[in-house]
Amino acid sequence: MDEDMQIYYNSVMLNLEQAAKTNRFATKEEYNKYIERLKKNGIPESMLSEEKKKELLDSYDEYHKVDKAGLDIKGYKGTRLDEQNYIAATEEDALLKTNANKNDLADEFKNVQNELASAQSKDDLANAKEVYQEMRDNKKEEISLITLQEMIERNNASEELLSKIRFFLTNSYVNPYEYKISPETGLFYHTENDEVIEVRKNPETGKYEIIRDSEAIYQDKADFEQKMEEMPQEEFEPAMEDELEQEKTDIKRRRRLPPKDIYGQAAFVKSSILITICILISYVLSILIVLLKK
Repeated sequence: MDEDMQIYYNSVMLNLEQAAKTNRFATKEEYNKYIERLKKNGIPESMLSEEKKKELLDSYDEYHKVDKAGLDIKGYKGTRLDEQNYIAATEEDALLKTNANKNDLADEFKNVQNELASAQSKDDLANAKEVYQEMRDNKKEEISLITLQEMIERNNASEELLSKIRFFLTNSYVNPYEYKISPETGLFYHTENDEVIEVRKNPETGKYEIIRDSEAIYQDKADFEQKMEEMPQEEFEPAMEDELEQEKTDIKRRRRLPPKDIYGQAAFVKSSILITICILISYVLSILIVLLKK
C-alpha cells in the first residue's frame, strides 16, 4: 500500500470513529450499512477487521443509548436466583444462564447483535429473536423446562426430586398450572412472573425450604407452628393485635367498594372462582396421587 492510499484509509477510519460519537447516522442500522459499504469498496481487512467493526458498533451504542437498533426485547426478561442470573424467554418459557444482571439485559443483547454483525458482514442487524437464538445455540447454557405433570410421569425421576415437588405443592399457595420445572436442576419456573424458585434442604435443620432470589420464602409448616407455640406471650399478643388491625383495615376497604349485583355479576364471579378452585384442587390431588404411588 503506497503512502497516499495509507493516508486516505487512515482518514476514512478516523471519520468512521468520529461518526460513531455523533448524530451523523440516525440509527445503528444506517451506520452498519455504511461500514459494510466501505468494506465492499476495498478498505483493507487490516484496518477494518471483524474486531474493529465490533469496536465501532459498541462505540455507537455507548453514545446512542436510546437507539434500540431493532432490538425489541419485551419478550425477554432478566431474573435471578441467589448469585445466578437468567434470561427468560417469556413467550416460550425458556431459561438461559447468564453473567449479566437484569438491568444489563439490553446491553447484553446489543453486544451479541454487534458480534453477529461483525462476524457475518451483513447489512441488516439481527433482531431480538435471532440474538436470543444465537445465545441459546452458542453462548449460554440453557435450562430445559417441562410441566410438573410431565415431570412426575417420567420413569427416571429421582425420589429426591419427587419429594421436592410434593413439598412445593403441599406447603405453598401455588397454581400448578403456572409452573414448570427443570428435570436436570430441579428449578421451578413461574411462567406468569418469570421467577426462578428452588426447593432445597436447610443444612442446619435438614428440612426443605422454598427459596426465591436469595431468601427462604416458605419453610416447613411444622417449624412455623412450633415457633408460634414457643413465642413468648408478650410477643404473641402484639402480633395478633397487628393482625386484627390489618383485618379491620381490609374490611373497611372492602366496604368502600361499589356494591355488586348479587344476582348477576357477583354470582357469576363467585361460581367462576369456585369452579377454578375445584379444577386446581383436582389437578394438585392428581399430581400428589401419582407422586405417592412412586
